[in-house]
Order: sequence, then structure tokens, then C-alpha cells
Amino acid sequence: VEPFAFALHAVRAAAHAPGEGVLVLGGGPIGLAVAAWARHLGAGEVAVADHLPHRRALATTFGASLALDAADAAAMGDLAERLGGPPEVVFECVGRPGLLEQCLQHVRRRGRVIVAGACMAPDTLVPAIACLKEVDLRFVVSYSQQDFALALRTLAAGRIASSAMITDHVSLDALPKSFAELRTPGTQCKVMLDTQGA
Repeated sequence: VEPFAFALHAVRAAAHAPGEGVLVLGGGPIGLAVAAWARHLGAGEVAVADHLPHRRALATTFGASLALDAADAAAMGDLAERLGGPPEVVFECVGRPGLLEQCLQHVRRRGRVIVAGACMAPDTLVPAIACLKEVDLRFVVSYSQQDFALALRTLAAGRIASSAMITDHVSLDALPKSFAELRTPGTQCKVMLDTQGA
């Protein structure tokens, strides 16, 4: 539930109008949940860009109409054409230096950039690009009690299928090994701790 509550908080911060185009940079749990909420709440075209093939495949399960290889400069360059115009809203869901600049490059004039990725390193951008486009830049963190409650109700009602995000169940004994494996990119998305028999 937690990534869906966080993602709902981010999507609500975007205040997108029905039919607006959305780009999500990052196809991890938060990015996938953002795509799902954007679609659920009436976005038009939803594109998700990620470096990993299995995350791009999952993106279509969570409402993306377009899944792009973030490392493919040609595909990213054709984004506006493939979406029918630059996206009105861009979500940064990775948290790495350089992505704010990418968001500003892709977003439509007078669009919104919502930063949900927790970048822990210094980053730079060219403010003139944001000024010329009159971009709204908003940072979000966590969620409210209302976000969590709505996420619970929506998932319980089956309006957003969350089970595809769970790629593995591990025992408490296997948890240290699983954490170590998650340090490098692999095929996992959301690993659940199985406490049965613990």
C-alpha cells in the first residue's frame, strides 16, 4: 500500500486535468504506482521511461500507454511526437543527478514537474529553461492519512491491480541476501517479507 499512497500524494500534487499527457521517469515501485494513479485519475497518454526491460514491461501493466528505454536517446527525443505533444506533467521518480534537467527538457511550456525521487547528491539545472517555459517545479515527500486511506480503499476494491508489482516473497532468513541483491539492478520490483512460520 505504501508506494501507492506515496504515488497518490505525488499525482494529487500535479493537479492534472483529465486528458493531460504524463511522463514518468523511473519504473520502480513509485514510478509504476504514479503511472497507475495518473491513468486511474484520468490522464491521457502516460509514458514511463526506465533503463531496465522488465520495468518497462511492468509499466504497461500499470497503465502506461508507452514504455521507453531511458537510455535510448532517439526514443526519448521522439517522445513528444509519440505522445501527441510534450507532456503537461513530468514525474521524476528516480532520484539521481541530471534528471531534473531532463524533466525540464521534456515538459510542455507552462507544464508541471513533480519531484518524487529522493536524490541524495547535489544536482544542477539551467534555470533559464524553466523560466522560458514557465514551469512549475514541485517537490513531494511521503503521504497524508487521506492518501493512505484512499490507496487502501482503491486497492481493496480492485480498481488498481497491485499484485504485479510483487516479484518475490522471501523468508526472514533470506532477507539479508535479498537486500544485498537489491543493491544492483536486477529483475525485482517489490520484494515482500513472508513471516509465515517465523
